[in-house]
Amino acid sequence: MPRLPAIVAALLFSVTGCFEDADGDDCTPGAEACRCDDGLCQTGLLCIDDICTPGEPTSGGVTTSPVSASASISASQGSSSSTDDSDSDTTTTEDGSSSSSSVGTSSSTTAVDSSSSSSSTGEPFVHVMFVTQAEFTGGLIGSLEAADALCEAASLGGGPHMAILADSTRSPMDRIDIVGPVLNTLGEQVAAGAAELWSGIAATDVGFDENGDPISSNDLAWVGSAEANCMDWDTETFEDLGAFGVPTQPDQWLSAGDTFQCGLNLHIYCVSI
Repeated sequence: MPRLPAIVAALLFSVTGCFEDADGDDCTPGAEACRCDDGLCQTGLLCIDDICTPGEPTSGGVTTSPVSASASISASQGSSSSTDDSDSDTTTTEDGSSSSSSVGTSSSTTAVDSSSSSSSTGEPFVHVMFVTQAEFTGGLIGSLEAADALCEAASLGGGPHMAILADSTRSPMDRIDIVGPVLNTLGEQVAAGAAELWSGIAATDVGFDENGDPISSNDLAWVGSAEANCMDWDTETFEDLGAFGVPTQPDQWLSAGDTFQCGLNLHIYCVSI
């Protein structure tokens, strides 16, 4: 079967009439449709199978036939199309690293931190305090730990709580670690922190129960002190005394400066920890 370049050369000869045949003496080596001159051809020609054929060299100096150039363009367009289809964006960050994202991709990763159960938000812990809706006989509370259990039950599963209550050896300040602001059950700030809370002067009314309902202005709450604590909240002699506070009075909530007999029923203060 004749080679393709020979056929091309023959066709060019019939049109131009510049030579008799590829082997003829009238065909100048290096000219179009003539044999290459030691592998070289005139400007605008390429040496293909030892025949000078029309073609242009690439910018890098490497000669390329018309077919190869077309294929190169097609390949370039295909590459561009592939890039366009991906529709990806590359972003360089401040530290010099880069990240890419595809517009057509719907997947995303979200570092989930809405409940703070798996990671800290960096915000200070917010304490919530309330006055128990129920009232308790001072001499029958049992102990500070028993009072904590009463607060846990009253909190309706709202997490750990402790009773703001003192006995003969421990004060609320000694045993309760306040590390952030304290709110009442309406969300109002009672104290900005431990110092303000234990000063005994609240920024607002603390007289709201675990449901956010206000208690009566006549109601009182056990607080205790080193001297008046109903025998550490465990006495059968109800004539013993226990210190109390007035929940509806911000300047007397922690101490009213007076005592009641331990046989009476009063509320208890509770705070989340």
